[in-house]
Amino acid sequence: MKANRALQKLIFERKRAKFDREARQTEIFAQADMFKSTVEAKLTGVATGPGIVNFYRCGNEPIYCTCAKCHKTETFAYACNRKYCPRCSPKLARLRIAKLKIWASKITQPKHLVLTMRNFTVLTGRKIREFQKALLQLRKRELWREVKGGCATIEITNSGEGWHLHAHLLLDVRWLDMAELAKVWGNLVGQQFGIVKIKDVRGQEYLAEVAKYVVKGNELAKWAPEQIWEFICAIRGKRFFFAFGSLFQMTKEIKRELLRQRGDGKSCDCGSTEFIYETEADAILGEIRRAKGEHHRKKNHHHTMPGTQDKRRIGHPGA
Repeated sequence: MKANRALQKLIFERKRAKFDREARQTEIFAQADMFKSTVEAKLTGVATGPGIVNFYRCGNEPIYCTCAKCHKTETFAYACNRKYCPRCSPKLARLRIAKLKIWASKITQPKHLVLTMRNFTVLTGRKIREFQKALLQLRKRELWREVKGGCATIEITNSGEGWHLHAHLLLDVRWLDMAELAKVWGNLVGQQFGIVKIKDVRGQEYLAEVAKYVVKGNELAKWAPEQIWEFICAIRGKRFFFAFGSLFQMTKEIKRELLRQRGDGKSCDCGSTEFIYETEADAILGEIRRAKGEHHRKKNHHHTMPGTQDKRRIGHPGA
């Protein structure tokens, strides 16, 4: 009896946890759509170019997924996968966390390091590249010799006192000389000393910090239209996540493990794993072409005389 009650309690707790998790996800998705709509409204009339057009399409344009075998069709919203998009960045962060979990499970001395620099007034691509180069130069210094591997993600904020660049790093290292690190990092970013913080971490909660977005959706939605566009133009073509050392060397192994965890991927009820993805316009044109093809097929069949065949179809010498 006690064993049965314990089992029922465990089942109830798992169902409750699943319900709470789904409720939180629904709330997160609703907030992401709200932030995206706010940013979209602010950029209207300010932003131009093909890249921003894809951002406008995100969440607003339906995509049709049709099984190539049974032609069953599902509909979902188009995703732009822009790193600044409030709808897409959470998904990109989740994929990054999944990768880091595999690597983090294999290291014994995880450290969470934060590197910052002074605020500045104008955000440009050049400023971001300088920050990226400083991170690269830091990895070449003597004090970094004990770091076995890790990753870095760059985050950009603006709370009304100028633009602020900082990096979150997950490192596999026993110890770092923080006094020396503050001097070296300060020199690399043009300051007398840099503000650096480090935490020894053993749980999984730090992964969300290390794998976070380049900008939070709620913060992006607060900025003025000109600031949002300045930010989008500056980050275009820039990388904000870097792996190095042992993490970089495990890239292929991590990809294989993720594929194994995901299983065989998407499949239809009919068993097919081949799908056709189309926009609404493509789907309509496809229907028109198929309807025309069927019409011509029936017409040709109707006019073919009994006992005759299409020479090209059967490989006639005159084909």
